[in-house]
Amino acid sequence: MTPKQRHGLSIAAILLAGTAAYGLSLNDGFVWDDGFQIVRNPFLRAGTAWRSLFTMDVWGYTLPGSGGISNYYRPLQMLTYRLIEGWAGLKPAVFHAVNIGFHLLACVVVYAILYELTKRWSWATAGALLFAVHPMHAEAVIWVSALTETGCALFYFLSFWLFLLAQKRTSRWQRSWRIGVSVLLFLVALFWKEMALTMPGIVAAWVICFAGASERWRVRIRRAVLWSLPYWGAIGLYLLPRIKALGYFSRVQQAWVLTRTSYVLTDIDLIGKYWAKLLVPVKLNAFYTFHPVTRIAEPRELAAIAFLAVSAALILWGIKRAPLASFAAAWTFLTLAPVLALRQVGMNVFTERYLYIPSLGFCLLLVWAGSEAIRRWRPRTLPAQWAGAAALVVVMGLYVAQDLRRIPDWKSDATLYAATVEASPDSAFMHNSYGQVLGDAHDYAGAEQQYLLAIADAAAAQPPQPFQVADGYVGLAGVDTARGQYDHALNATRRAMKLAPQWYGAKVAAAVVLMHLGRPVEAREILLQAARIQPNDEVIVNALGVVALTLRQYPVAELYFRRALAIDPSYAASWSNLGRTEAEAGQIAQAIPDLERAVALEPNNSRFHANLGGALMIAGRFGEARAELARALALDPNYAPAQHNLALLEKLQKSHAPAGAEQR
Repeated sequence: MTPKQRHGLSIAAILLAGTAAYGLSLNDGFVWDDGFQIVRNPFLRAGTAWRSLFTMDVWGYTLPGSGGISNYYRPLQMLTYRLIEGWAGLKPAVFHAVNIGFHLLACVVVYAILYELTKRWSWATAGALLFAVHPMHAEAVIWVSALTETGCALFYFLSFWLFLLAQKRTSRWQRSWRIGVSVLLFLVALFWKEMALTMPGIVAAWVICFAGASERWRVRIRRAVLWSLPYWGAIGLYLLPRIKALGYFSRVQQAWVLTRTSYVLTDIDLIGKYWAKLLVPVKLNAFYTFHPVTRIAEPRELAAIAFLAVSAALILWGIKRAPLASFAAAWTFLTLAPVLALRQVGMNVFTERYLYIPSLGFCLLLVWAGSEAIRRWRPRTLPAQWAGAAALVVVMGLYVAQDLRRIPDWKSDATLYAATVEASPDSAFMHNSYGQVLGDAHDYAGAEQQYLLAIADAAAAQPPQPFQVADGYVGLAGVDTARGQYDHALNATRRAMKLAPQWYGAKVAAAVVLMHLGRPVEAREILLQAARIQPNDEVIVNALGVVALTLRQYPVAELYFRRALAIDPSYAASWSNLGRTEAEAGQIAQAIPDLERAVALEPNNSRFHANLGGALMIAGRFGEARAELARALALDPNYAPAQHNLALLEKLQKSHAPAGAEQR
């Protein structure tokens, strides 16, 4: 078999393995942040300026023109989403297919890198196969919003591969253009995700590990600095648009109250956890509860310190004796460095997708260690290559089984949050998230239980989580509102606003309760306060429209609803409310299509069916009206407006009198 045929066979096997592991995720939907970053993001729609994708962070659409909101300046992620949306619309399967495609391309480049590092076809193939199916990649590949991981990795890997090619004995011109393209690809990776900032360290580590065996440390370090300089220059170019867009390089996102000692101890513990998950990828979870380390004497901390000390010693010892292993371990440690900035990362400090780039080094180290073990073992009954192949098949089988087990979790918010609450029973954030899903499904008892658990967990957490307590009270207010217990609901919102005075969500919840209590003017004042905090939130804008509709200010209400739909064209509540406004204003011909749009977007919403049924009744389309009202009552047999309209329809059909349908 020729080298070209071998490479082709390896790439085919890698693509097949990656597809087998994650192909079924095409059946999953949009979950978690997908609804915000993609479905509700107006800057992904045709007609908006492309420039906006490069002048704000991924959450910038919620407060346009106000600078950065987070540390996540990832314009190429958002650009890719916009291209997909423009080509295929909001079809989850297409977005998932793009995620899988980026992963498969990254796997091929991993193979190329490993081959350049080892010059051994079997090692490169084994390492890339492990990378293709490693369970710690499930979140990065399956979750649409994690495209930033695979996108960054693809260009990061390409950049390093070209750096390796530049080290071959070629002409100065060939070396120069390879380094130039490598630096350019590194710059592209930076615009995918900040984690790419580690590239200069990786280049320096390669130079130190693979310099001539006789070179002294001073020479190695000097060469490492020189080779990494072009990449530092690219970082300088990247910082210009980043700081211009955000107004800063990085900001505190989590107000963890930690001492310096606790901060360092927690970072050491996190490093140990990440390596442990790479080695034994079991009990996987979308949200790991953050538990900082406060004492050095804790058993997990002592184990992490020992692991870090031994690893550092082995890396230094192996630079001359086993440079490939030392570099593989250094790759894993160095590329984890950005996630150790505890106050700059997201709420889930430890998360699986952060291991996507670091795992290349781990897979290489695993292959090296396995090969060394087989070489030293020297099995008599089985040739070494067959022993290695058998071990690889077993490990891959276990990995793929884990991947396939994770895919159904990401089917919907309900499945994801249910699985995550089970895996992290002390996570207040996940209890609140699951409570909202249950409340939307009218399981108010289940939602109430989740909110109470969230409040208890958040109050007991170290460090405390007052915002999650406030979120739990807002959830309870929603449950009380659905039950008609408006005084209890109002008290819950007041508790939430006291805990989080600048949180617009608590203000919106209070306004909703005031509307039910017949106090629309007070509700409007609170909503205007919320709008000053979050002016581009479709929920707030829609709520202001509901207030105007209640006050029968139809032109004002219509303006609010159309503005909400400009923010999120798929916001079904605003389509329904717009139709209600038009119906009450006597514009029944315009109302029916808008109400139909709401039903099409959320076919399981009894209120939307009842509103459409009422409008059809006013239009004299009694048969269609009856069908819509029947659907509303099938979804919620106790929904009073549908019952009222159905009774009214019966009278109308008998008397043929003019209709005056009730809408909500």
